[in-house]
Amino acid sequence: MSNSATPKFSFTYSRSVSNYLVNLFLILLAAAYAILLLNKNDKQWSFYATIFAGVCLFSLMIGGLKWGRVLLTGARVLHRTQTPIRLWKAWQRAILTRASLLLIIVFSAITVLELSHQNLFPTTALLAMVSLSLAVGFSLSLAFNNYLNKRCYLLLFAVASYLVYVVLDSGITQWIEVSWAWHFPVILTLPILVLGALLYWGKPPAQKGKTLFLKVKELGLISNLRHFYLRFSELGSTNALKKKDNLATSGKIMKNMGLFWCLFISSMLIVDWQASVTLPHLLFLVMIAAFSSSYIVVKDLHWRFMLLPNNFQQGRIANHLLRSSLSYYGFWALLLFILLYCATMFFEMPTTLHRTTYPSLFSIATLLVELVSAFCIGLVIRGSKKPERSLFYLFMTCLVVAAAVTGYFYLQQMNPLKAAIFTMNASYVIGVLAIGVCALIYANRLWTRERLLAYL
Repeated sequence: MSNSATPKFSFTYSRSVSNYLVNLFLILLAAAYAILLLNKNDKQWSFYATIFAGVCLFSLMIGGLKWGRVLLTGARVLHRTQTPIRLWKAWQRAILTRASLLLIIVFSAITVLELSHQNLFPTTALLAMVSLSLAVGFSLSLAFNNYLNKRCYLLLFAVASYLVYVVLDSGITQWIEVSWAWHFPVILTLPILVLGALLYWGKPPAQKGKTLFLKVKELGLISNLRHFYLRFSELGSTNALKKKDNLATSGKIMKNMGLFWCLFISSMLIVDWQASVTLPHLLFLVMIAAFSSSYIVVKDLHWRFMLLPNNFQQGRIANHLLRSSLSYYGFWALLLFILLYCATMFFEMPTTLHRTTYPSLFSIATLLVELVSAFCIGLVIRGSKKPERSLFYLFMTCLVVAAAVTGYFYLQQMNPLKAAIFTMNASYVIGVLAIGVCALIYANRLWTRERLLAYL
């Protein structure tokens, strides 16, 4: 008898997860295009079509990044080998042709959408935007790897200067509606870039030094930011270090999505002074308190720092957790605010200074007091022996109180979603602040060094 075992059939994925995500994104994009193409009676069709066009332009830029990276892969391989020059030229023409096909596909798809419905952009403006998107993606891939020559950098500088002038002078919206002569310089961006690559890259180019990522990584500011980031540790589950599977990774992604969701709804929680504090506002704060128990970070969580006499003092650990979390999330929130403000200034430069609908600084400070107090309640939840049971009790208490308040307002023939439970005044702020201080004092009693040892 033969001792050879019969081979087992096994199925392995030959493509990375990113490729499957790209295919899924393209399927969703095609489905959205089909819905927009078949739908003609929706009053908000122009709004949805504009969002679809923006997503297509962003995808075109990502496609330019991809084909630029593919072109550089061939340049690195062919530069080191003894191969005919025509092989490099064939590779170069094939990549540039496929990248240009993306421009034709996006331009044709949006044009067909406009012909069957209504015009979103003038033809020359649309051609300028797709040309700029692909050129930016393609040139960024080359610039990041330090393959561009001085002529290409001069071209990018000229285009950037022109766009800055357009934004400061009239804004993006006004530039789209002007005559074709203003669109023509941007339309020429991609043809000049392709022509320059064909003329000046007769041979496989060599890298001109360190990549941009290496140069940025060597900056002192980036080193300090990296050091700042690595000093903070997330208080995940006690078995987080043992679990390195996909489930732990997906849980981290969901937590990041939840954080962005909390940042998004925080702007909806701003209540003006002397305005009504409603039931949904209070429920949102309780929800943030429950979610914040999973977003606690601690600075310098290491056994060496645990042994220092002045670090993690008994009865003050919750204070350290609060300071660490406020420093960490406050820093990233500040960066996000700067980015959003710069984006607003870029896209709406002529009207930004004339807005009067911004909330007052006092209302924002009041919201920060509410969020910090809610975070102190999250520290109590996480510091308890059984956080899951504490969350369940909090949920049941809120459910009973919300049902009682809703029933009371119904008996008074008032809308429970808009009726005032409290008024945003000094008494309310002092009460919220007192709840936060009491929760922090109680959290200091719950958090001990032995409690932190589980997260080392």
